Amino acid sequence: GRVGFMELDVFLGSDYLVTIQKGKLKPMRDFYYKMQNSAGYRKTCFGESAGYLLYRILDVLYKDTRSITNYVSKKLRDLEDEVYEDESKESTAKRIAYLRRKILGLKRIFDPQNEVLSDLSQLKAKFLAEDLNVYFDDIDDYVEKVVNFLENQKYVLKDLLEVHDSLITHTRA
Repeated sequence: GRVGFMELDVFLGSDYLVTIQKGKLKPMRDFYYKMQNSAGYRKTCFGESAGYLLYRILDVLYKDTRSITNYVSKKLRDLEDEVYEDESKESTAKRIAYLRRKILGLKRIFDPQNEVLSDLSQLKAKFLAEDLNVYFDDIDDYVEKVVNFLENQKYVLKDLLEVHDSLITHTRA
């Protein structure tokens, strides 16, 4: 499976929110569809403020990233099984390196987002109600967990590669 990423640019003011995306983000498309077809959902999202609407959009987008952590977890479990079930081959090292590369790429994406969300959760702006900080803090906490998860998986892969190399060397001896 492939995991794709797209950029969403946001402009926020006291009474407006503009989002610009290049390409199609499925979670955004689903969000807009739900807004069009559910008066209750539309009222909930638009009923507060532009800042609250931004929170709802970010919440939808970050909930969609769970598929990324699930993908990484599954691939890592598969590699662990391969290494520990005597099915380890030299090509396993390539797959370990490939997954590690994907994780490093994900970290390059999530690390800056973690900083932006941390700043947003502590932002004191006249157009962003202070009670929204708690909502943005929730998203920031989630992204921080993803960053920590990716960091941990990077170390697990490093250790797994060492075990794999040791087993390959031992098998050849």
